[in-house]
This record gives sequence, structure tokens and C-alpha cells, in this order.
Amino acid sequence: MLVWTNSVPYFLGSRFVGIEEIMNPTSALSSLQNSNPLLAILWAGFTCGTLDISAALVVYRYFGRPPMRLLQGIAAGVLGSRSFQGGLPTALLGLFCHFFWARPWQSQSYRC
Repeated sequence: MLVWTNSVPYFLGSRFVGIEEIMNPTSALSSLQNSNPLLAILWAGFTCGTLDISAALVVYRYFGRPPMRLLQGIAAGVLGSRSFQGGLPTALLGLFCHFFWARPWQSQSYRC
């Protein structure tokens, strides 16, 4: 038998819950106390890094520059000017460096 309710399921952490549980201060506080700082830092870093590099690539493309050149420019921090002759491998190295170099700053801004 199908029962219609006004409760819409929401995804909270790793499970679906109803609005009643989300609005309950006790369960909200409990979910904050059980949070994993390392997981929060990794997800925030991934999200911010993705938004940051996406914005940079859009601006680069707007000005008619190839996106690979931007990523190779990031890799130039490791390889120097020869990174611009490396093609796709150095662009991927630049993408990796973009996320890796930002990690200490992301963890530093986290407050327990």
C-alpha cells in the first residue's frame, strides 16, 4: 500500500532522512560531532580546486588562449620553461600540481 506523506527524503551524510530529522537540533548537533575533519578538508579542497581551475580555464578560453597552456604554466613551477614543450603529460602534471599545492592552505583554514 502506498502512503503519501509530506516528508521529502534528504541525503544527509551517508543516508536519506526526512525533514523532521534535519530540523531536530539534537540530531543536527550529533551529525556535527561525528564529522570527519580529514574528509571535510579533502572534499572542500576538491570542490574549491575544481571551481578555481574551471574559472581560470573559462577566462583563458575567453581571451582566446588554449587551456593546455594554462595547465602547462602551472607545471612550469616544477619543470621550468620546458614544460611548454611537453604536451598533454605536462598539462596533466600542472593539473595535479594545482590540487597538490593548494592542500596545505585548505587544511590550514579548517577550524575544529
